[in-house]
This record gives sequence, C-alpha cells and structure tokens, in this order.
Amino acid sequence: MTPATDAVFVRVRRHVLPLLTLCYFVAFIDRVNVGFAALSMNADLGFTPVTYSWGAGIFFLGYFVFEVPSNLILERVGARLWIARIMITWGIVSMAMAAVRGPISFFALRFLLGVAEAGFFPGMIFHVVISCALVTVALAVSSQLASPVAMMAVLCVAGIGIFANIPAFWTLPTSVTVGTAAAGGIALVNSIGNRSGFLAPYLIGVIKDSTGSFRIALGALAILPLAGMILTLWLRRLQPAPAGR
Repeated sequence: MTPATDAVFVRVRRHVLPLLTLCYFVAFIDRVNVGFAALSMNADLGFTPVTYSWGAGIFFLGYFVFEVPSNLILERVGARLWIARIMITWGIVSMAMAAVRGPISFFALRFLLGVAEAGFFPGMIFHVVISCALVTVALAVSSQLASPVAMMAVLCVAGIGIFANIPAFWTLPTSVTVGTAAAGGIALVNSIGNRSGFLAPYLIGVIKDSTGSFRIALGALAILPLAGMILTLWLRRLQPAPAGR
C-alpha cells in the first residue's frame, strides 16, 4: 500500500469504525429490547403471545420492503447523509414507542421502526456450513433440556454459531457483484433473510398458544439452519471446478 492509502486506513480506524461499532451496538439493543419490554408490557396492554409475536416480527417486514431501496439511495447520495437520516428517523420512531396503547399502535410503530432502520446493516462455504450445523444441533438439544440453566447455555452456543456465520456468509454476494449491483444485491439478500425476523417470532407464538410449550418451537426452529446448511452444500456443488483440476 502507498502512504496515501495507509493514511486513509488510519483515518477510517480512528474516526469511522468507532462510530459504526457504536451504531451497530445500538442497533442490536434496539432489536432485542422489545423482548425485555414484553416482561411487563404484555400484561399491562393485554397482549397475547400471538399479538406480541406479530408486533415483534412486523419490524422485519418493514425492513424487508425498504432494504433494497434504502441501500440504492445510500449508494447514490452517500453514506454520510443517508446513515444520518437512518439514525434520526430511527430515534424518533423509537421514542414514539412510548405512546403505544394497544395492538394497532404497537404494530404500526414496529413496522415504521423497520422502515427507518432499513439499510443500516448491509453498509467460504465451509465456515457457513459449520455455523449452520452448530446452530441446528444447539437448538435441537435445547428443546430437550429440562434445566433452564442448561438450556440457556446451549442457546448461547447457538448464538455463537449464528454470529460466527455472518462474516463468512457476507463474502459470498460481494464476490460476484460490484458497485450499484453490490449495494442492491447485498440489500436484497439481507432483506429476504430478515423475513425470518417475522416468521420465527410468529411461529413461536402460534406453537406456544397451541401446545403451551416453547420446547416444540425451538425444535421447529432447528430445521431452518439445517435447511441453510443443505442449500449451502448444494450451491457448492454447482460451482465450476478450478482450471487444471
């Protein structure tokens, strides 16, 4: 690298990465805090498990619908302006959550929160398969455990597999697209994947209402990373063999 390139990397490390790290941390808190709010909110507002699941999951529908347009606009107007817009509108909608008084306002604000946050996150194969396998086994085992402590420990292992999968997975779309196509492609992949944020809470709520137990729901969720592992192995077989082999 040239001295000029070195200087750019130094400035990015000092001025950009700390802020992006903080923003990503806040984004993660924002996505999970509705689960903590549910401890008292559901009883106070009379939400059933299905009602809460719809509200928790509808965030990802808004995220899904606006993910690709948001990233295309970001590529056109620049990250500085568009990420600032995301953070401001995201904060306004988050504050408005204090005004929730029933299911309709809960659904509406959760959907708008997904719309506001859309585009924030998106700005080989071997590792993906291992991570999917780890998540599958951990979810399946956790559904059979009686001890809450043991179940939480195994779910932590599932979390390790999920987050270990992310860096390896995102090398795949960027290896075949560049420029505007990369911005749109990454957003499309992420938005389709984020539909699981709607499907999983809703599925858990329905199964809990039907059976009275979360264990069956955890076992059902284990099917999803298993499907991801199978699809990844299938895609690997479609790759052309390197020259000379």
